[in-house]
Amino acid sequence: MPKQATDIQIEEHIVETVNHEIIHAIRDLDLITEREYTDLVTYAKRILPARKETRNVIARVQAEYAEQSDAIIDEEIVAELFRLYKLSPKTIAPKPRGILARINAFLEGISRAFSRSGIVNTADLLQAIDSGKIG
Repeated sequence: MPKQATDIQIEEHIVETVNHEIIHAIRDLDLITEREYTDLVTYAKRILPARKETRNVIARVQAEYAEQSDAIIDEEIVAELFRLYKLSPKTIAPKPRGILARINAFLEGISRAFSRSGIVNTADLLQAIDSGKIG
């Protein structure tokens, strides 16, 4: 993100980061089955290195998380697959795309809930957290 980022760029970065990190929560909450998760890991390890735009993702994740367990590294790799899905869903094979679409639908549901509660932007969210309305 540029040092002089606009509000829109900052919000897009936050959304991208939250989308990435939600994979960990979904895994922790068992919102997808073990088999679905294994399928995503296997697919991500095969497809990410094969694409020009994600060729170095797995090596970067392995280097950044070298001190972590293989399970943590796999979660990061699946989170990177979700990032790719968000950028270009039709480039993902049907089975993993279906799993990722369900995850995305869950996230959109959370977003709608925030919206209905009057939280429409990052500033509102931070203010709600600060005031104790959330958290």
